[in-house]
Amino acid sequence: MNANNRRVTSFLFSLLGAVCVLLAAGGGTARAQTFQYVFGGPQAEAGRGGVRPVKEGGYVAAGESFSQNQNADIYVVRTDNTGALAWSFTYDIGGNDSATDIEELVDNTTTIGFVVCGVTQNTRANPMCTIPSRDIFIMRIDRCGNVMWVKTYGDSLRDEIAWDVLVTATGDPMKGTAPGDFVVAGSTTKVRIVGTGPRDAYLLRVDGLNGNIRWDRTYDADSIGRDDYFYSLDEALITAPPDSTTTHDIVAVGGTNAFGPGDVGGLMVRVNGNTGLIGAAPENIAIYDAPGNDDEDFRSVQELRYRTFAGDFIMTGRTRSAGAGDWDIWVVRTFPDPMNVAVERAFGDVDDNDEEGYCVREVRQPAPYMVDSNLIVTGYATPDPPPFMGHGGRGLKDVFLQEIEPLNLNLVGEMHVYGDSGVDWGWSVSTVPDDRPRSTVGYVVAGFTQSKQIIGNAADPQQLYLIKTDQAKVSGCYEDSIPIAHVETPWLPEKPKVAYGTIRKVCTPPITQVCQRWQRRVCYNALGLLQRKIPPCPNCMVDSIPRDTMPRDTIIMPHDTVHPGLGKLGLGPVPGGAVLSYPNPVRSGSILNIEYTLEAAGRASVSVYDITGAVLYRHLSDSPAGSSRFNLETDGWPTGVYLIQVNAGERSETRRIVVGAP
Repeated sequence: MNANNRRVTSFLFSLLGAVCVLLAAGGGTARAQTFQYVFGGPQAEAGRGGVRPVKEGGYVAAGESFSQNQNADIYVVRTDNTGALAWSFTYDIGGNDSATDIEELVDNTTTIGFVVCGVTQNTRANPMCTIPSRDIFIMRIDRCGNVMWVKTYGDSLRDEIAWDVLVTATGDPMKGTAPGDFVVAGSTTKVRIVGTGPRDAYLLRVDGLNGNIRWDRTYDADSIGRDDYFYSLDEALITAPPDSTTTHDIVAVGGTNAFGPGDVGGLMVRVNGNTGLIGAAPENIAIYDAPGNDDEDFRSVQELRYRTFAGDFIMTGRTRSAGAGDWDIWVVRTFPDPMNVAVERAFGDVDDNDEEGYCVREVRQPAPYMVDSNLIVTGYATPDPPPFMGHGGRGLKDVFLQEIEPLNLNLVGEMHVYGDSGVDWGWSVSTVPDDRPRSTVGYVVAGFTQSKQIIGNAADPQQLYLIKTDQAKVSGCYEDSIPIAHVETPWLPEKPKVAYGTIRKVCTPPITQVCQRWQRRVCYNALGLLQRKIPPCPNCMVDSIPRDTMPRDTIIMPHDTVHPGLGKLGLGPVPGGAVLSYPNPVRSGSILNIEYTLEAAGRASVSVYDITGAVLYRHLSDSPAGSSRFNLETDGWPTGVYLIQVNAGERSETRRIVVGAP
């Protein structure tokens, strides 16, 4: 350890001892950072795609936007840890385009980009892509949202739709697959004669590097022209595949009309990851259908990976068979064999109101309590309004979060609902991990809102809705919690016959990409530890200070402006090479100016430590010889003492700063 590092360590421990005295005198545990935001322009937007925490920090969500063009465009929003907009783009393939899911692409622990899937109805005059029907699209973008490639899949006589995408963890190059492939689940119509025909369930596996097709399969569960479709899929990483040692199975869920018109049942299929074919043993296809002509289907599937019964599958969706004709949230747990049901339940409002489950995720708990990990489900609920409106979370439809114990699917606590008097809909949920204890510290939900109080503009019909809660499912505004009922649903699955088909048509369409700056903060809780800022993306950087919804023609490309929290080389002498940080004290939310001098050009790093010595933020840059300036945003910093350390060349300087109340 060199002398500079010894001085820093000594200083950190002295600060830690002083702070321990303050905490013992009456300090408490701070709540985690939470927020609610809406994103979108003057027309309708929706988060109909997934939402994910990103390895390098912050969140990414996808959906659709009508604000750039009269038709729908693909819409991707990237935020920092506080929910503030980092960048967002609309992407136009040429007609109505809608994103239905997004996944992060990671190289070890580094974010390298994202894959987006959905549906497009391309109308551009391109000989290869001018087709009147809808097609699946898969788009790969880099970590800053720039398009690497986009391809459509389908033929002119069918409609193809993708609802979910996964990035495979396994593959076998000898059998034509590889880790890092993309697999999408959706549906395709049979060949149309007049109008639209019945649907077949559809899986498509492509090379993640270039989008070339590995294999694709249609699945017809009755062979007599009734609907079959997939909404979600997962990779069976825990349970071994039946006929391969390197590529794991793919499990897909959705619905089917195999038992007759007017009677939809939940469909679950398990296929070989190398071929897309359904295995013979164990039984790898099942339909879950209640007696009578009531409907039910699955919208989401998750393999359990952190419990003693890891390898089981949890599915959520909706059913009309448990209530008085209204939709209820439906949850099923199966063993790896889909025909072997462990338990299933439906839950919802006891009155004639609709509730539907759209996404389920496993909640990871820290060791040694990993066996106690639960489930979290989102969708929409229609609870009765409270006596006095304006409390939030009791509108026409509300986003909900419900925690569930997966062994017997018992409900854990009350249902938490979010939104106001309009329609608010949850489409996707992800757990927010804490890397140090490897546990869940909160939840992030994406969907859409039509509540004018949240949007803040009575003329704006709908916005993408992003909610971040703490572990107790509290976001800080427009929310409520209510008890919810559940009932047993002892339905046995049946196995149908399946006919296969294939579609082998791929196209590379033109695409238009536009940087957007649409954002409005609903509420924000700045308590909790300071979280790191994400690395910059100068092609579409936007202010991290929340702004109201901007006009659709406002396109900001500030290549040469200072971005708070990202830093910029500056001018002005710094005497003696010392590190200067001013103002000090600084109010939380203000800009902290840091200046330093290099004797020769080289790499410089600026690090922020909290009072425990933990590195909360670090920025690396190649700096020229002479003076440089770094601007650091303090929005969201709790009041207290911090250390700013600059390593520049052979020098290491540390300064103590005090952050006061806003």
